[in-house]
Amino acid sequence: MIDIYLCEDQAEQLRCLEKWITRYIEKNGTEARVVSARTHPEETLEDLSPGSTQLFFIDIQLGKAEMDGFALAEKVKRQNRDACIVYLTSKSEWAYRTFEYSFDVLDYIVKEPSEFLHEEPGDRLKERLGRIFSRISQKEQEENGILIECGSRKVRVKKEDIISIEAIKGRHQLEIITEKEMLTSQMSLKAIEEMLDDSFSYVSRSCLISRKKIREMDRKNRFIVMTNGKKIEISYRKLKEVWSLL
Repeated sequence: MIDIYLCEDQAEQLRCLEKWITRYIEKNGTEARVVSARTHPEETLEDLSPGSTQLFFIDIQLGKAEMDGFALAEKVKRQNRDACIVYLTSKSEWAYRTFEYSFDVLDYIVKEPSEFLHEEPGDRLKERLGRIFSRISQKEQEENGILIECGSRKVRVKKEDIISIEAIKGRHQLEIITEKEMLTSQMSLKAIEEMLDDSFSYVSRSCLISRKKIREMDRKNRFIVMTNGKKIEISYRKLKEVWSLL
């Protein structure tokens, strides 16, 4: 569950933002909820509670408040370094400043006053919200790993632990080798590939490997050796591509 905190000093803009985000969550079936919508940063800090993934939409310019959005984000990060920050600003030139701070910023939204006159957000904002929630989902996967179906079990595996994923010849099964164990699954190779990132590559039609786990490659004999000592054959079609990865 994602707990969402909004801090925007313009009450009407705050109302619109809360409404748009709530509708987006309901329409897309996102496991999230708005738990705080405040015009003052001090109230946002008072609302903080531990537990779920935290997503903050923070206006940079907070009117007459003692702290601006940057200061609020810094205080939030002190309490939860994993909190996700999205800055709001009506000045496009301020947007680039959001990435100058030492802590990670998930994204920013440049506010167009005319957009806040409508009941529904425009296409630009819808696309931005989609990107923000997609990034959080990816971030959660990176932190929590991916779920592999192994018969009657589901096993959570960290992506950085995966060495290779290979289809077993003559059987509708995959062999997933990690730093800690070997798993078998009836999931498709494509389904697992979609949960991974671009640090994984095919060395043949039936085998995905982690590029970070390659120890050596023999181009002449068409094989690679992984960090666990496993030797994997490279198809002729993939030979040049795999060589260029090293």
